[in-house]
Amino acid sequence: MWELLIKNGLIVDGTGRPAFVGSVAIDKGRIIQVSKMALEGHFREVIDADGLLVAPGFIDIHRHGDLAPFRKQKDGEEIRQGITTMINGNCGFSAVPSSEMYFELLKDYARPIMGDIPDFLKGMGTHRFFEAANKRPLHGNIGYLVGNGALRIAVKGFDASPMTRTELDQVCGLLRSSLEEGAFGLSLGLMYVPENFYSFQELAEICQIPGRMGRIVTAHIRGEGSGLLNSVSEIIKLARVCGGIFHISHLKAAGRRNWHTEIAAALDMIHKARNEGINVSFDVYPYCAGSTALYTLFPPKLMEGGMKELLKHLRDPVVRKRLENELKGEQKDWDNLVASTGWKAVTLVGGNAPDYVGRTVEDIAVERGCSPESCAMDLMLENQGDIPIVFHSMCQEDMERVLYDPDSIVISDALYSEGGVPHPRRYGSFARLISQYGNKLGLERAIQKITSAPAQRLGLFERGKIEEGMAADLVILDLQHFADTATYEKPVSYPEGIRIVVVNGKIACREGRPSDDFYGKLLRKGGMACRQMADMV
Repeated sequence: MWELLIKNGLIVDGTGRPAFVGSVAIDKGRIIQVSKMALEGHFREVIDADGLLVAPGFIDIHRHGDLAPFRKQKDGEEIRQGITTMINGNCGFSAVPSSEMYFELLKDYARPIMGDIPDFLKGMGTHRFFEAANKRPLHGNIGYLVGNGALRIAVKGFDASPMTRTELDQVCGLLRSSLEEGAFGLSLGLMYVPENFYSFQELAEICQIPGRMGRIVTAHIRGEGSGLLNSVSEIIKLARVCGGIFHISHLKAAGRRNWHTEIAAALDMIHKARNEGINVSFDVYPYCAGSTALYTLFPPKLMEGGMKELLKHLRDPVVRKRLENELKGEQKDWDNLVASTGWKAVTLVGGNAPDYVGRTVEDIAVERGCSPESCAMDLMLENQGDIPIVFHSMCQEDMERVLYDPDSIVISDALYSEGGVPHPRRYGSFARLISQYGNKLGLERAIQKITSAPAQRLGLFERGKIEEGMAADLVILDLQHFADTATYEKPVSYPEGIRIVVVNGKIACREGRPSDDFYGKLLRKGGMACRQMADMV
C-alpha cells in the first residue's frame, strides 16, 4: 500500500525538459516513481490531475521570515502560494547569533525587515535557535542563512572602526559554528550599516570560510544605484579571491539616472566572470518596486552607533540642514537612491505610522507644509526609525532583462515587518512570474527558475525536481486560472488556481485551505558537502 498517486497530470518536472502527461507515485515522503504510463498498485489516495499542471513545490531562496516558526502558523502563508521551501537569513539580516550586549541594537536594525525579535532569543546562538525552531509546527520547509550583519553586531555592535584580530576571529568563529550547525551559507548585506564598515580584506577572510565548507555566499551588494557596477565588481573580486559559491541578490538598477544602461553592463560583467569559471550567479523579483526600511535612504555614516545615534543626529538642527541638501543630490561616498527618483516613489507601508500607511513621503510633506527631506527625518523621529517602505525605483525594461536572462533565478524578497501594508511580492511573486511572464519565458523554463535552479544553487539536492528519490514536494494547479491577485493597494491576496500542495509526501493545502496538520521540516545543511559545490545554474 503506497500513500499517494497523482495521475493524468501535465508534469513539468523542474529540469527545463518538455512537459509530459503522466503519473507520480509517492510513499514515505519520497517520489518513488514517475511515468508517462499508468501506474499500477494500491494507494491510500489517488488524485486525478487531468487538465491540471503538476510541478515541484516552489522554492524561494530569499525571504525574511526568520521568525515565522515563532508566530501563529494557522494561515499557511507560504504553502497557499505553492511555496514548499523558503530560505531566510538574507541580506545580512538574521535573528541569531545575538549577544547580550548588543541585542537591542540588533532588534532595532532588523525590526522593519523581519519584525520584532522576541526577547527569548537574546544571547542565543544558531544551535539553540535551530533546536527551538525545530520544535515548532511548520506548514512548509524552512532553512536559514546566517547574516553577516548579525555576526558583526553580535561582536562589535555598530562601531565603524576596523576589526581587531580578536574581533575578526570571533566573527569567523560564530560563522563557522553556524555553518556546522546547519546554516546553508552566509548572507552579506553590504548596503547596510554596520556591514558596509567592513574592508575588502576583512570580507575576504570571512567569505573564505563558507567557501572551504562548500556553502554559498549571497550578497545584497553595496550599491544598487550609481554604485551598481563597482558593487558587482566587488562581489566578482571576492569570488575570484575566495573561491567558492557567490550569488548576487535581487539584481537591479535603482534610480532613474541608472535605467537602461547600468543593468546591461552589470549582466555583461557577471556573464564574463562566469565564462572565466568564477562561480557567481544572481536572482531577481518580478516587480519594479523594492521594499526596505526608510533608514536605508539616509547616509550610512549617520548609523554608526545604531538607530539611537541616527535619531540623535536627526534631532540636531545643524545636521538636519546639511542632510537636507545632501539628500537632494548624488553623493560620492554613498549611494543616494532617492536623488534621481524622488520622494514620490517612497511609500510608507507599516511600522509605527498607521495613519500614513499607503502614502508617499512627498504627499505627507505637502500636507505638512515642509520639504520631503525634512518630512522623512521627522517621520523617522516620530516612529523611532521603525518604518518599512516600498520604493518604486526601477524600470520595467531593466527588470525584464534580468528576468528573461537564461541564468537568473526568481525570488520574492518578502519582508515580514509587522502591521501595515506589505509589498505584494510577499504573496504574489511566483504566480506573477508564471501568469505574466511564463509565455515569453516558456512554462518549463519559468518553473525551473523557482524549483531546480534555486535548489541546485543552494545545495538542496533532494528538492526542486519531480524525479524518483526526490523529496515529495509538489504543486498541482489549474494553469488556465492560475493568477497573481496581490496588488500594491491590496497585497494580502493569495494566487488563484492552486488546487493542491504536497509537502514531504503529505497533502498540506487543498483548494487554499491548509491542513490542520503540519508536514514541514527545518532543513539543515550537513557535512563538508564535496558534491555540494553548486554547479553554476
